[in-house]
Amino acid sequence: MKKILAFALCMLLMFCLCGCGDIQSVKENLTKAGYEVNDMDESRLTSLNNDVKYTYNGKGSIISGFYATNDEGQSVIGVEFTDNNDMTVMYKQLKSELEDGWIIDIKGKIVIYGTEKAVKTALK
Repeated sequence: MKKILAFALCMLLMFCLCGCGDIQSVKENLTKAGYEVNDMDESRLTSLNNDVKYTYNGKGSIISGFYATNDEGQSVIGVEFTDNNDMTVMYKQLKSELEDGWIIDIKGKIVIYGTEKAVKTALK
């Protein structure tokens, strides 16, 4: 019984670590398509986490983020979370504030929003 439980836990851990697309693969898609990708600095991530905590009563679980642009004026922003509730709150808030021509989507625990072409490129 212990062996079965240990095996099940190992499989669960493997799926958790490998199952979702990570933010690096999203950034690689954009880089390959000619976008200039920049990571958010620590102060920006702290500011976003404070918004999640104090404005929306979340945990502040943002662990990384980026923004990318290309020469055609396409742009996209990605934010990675560790907590699904924080991600859901931020998704709903951003969706209600999108500019014309912008869309939002989710990949794993990453919220991606920006111009339609850029978001689709990021999610390839």
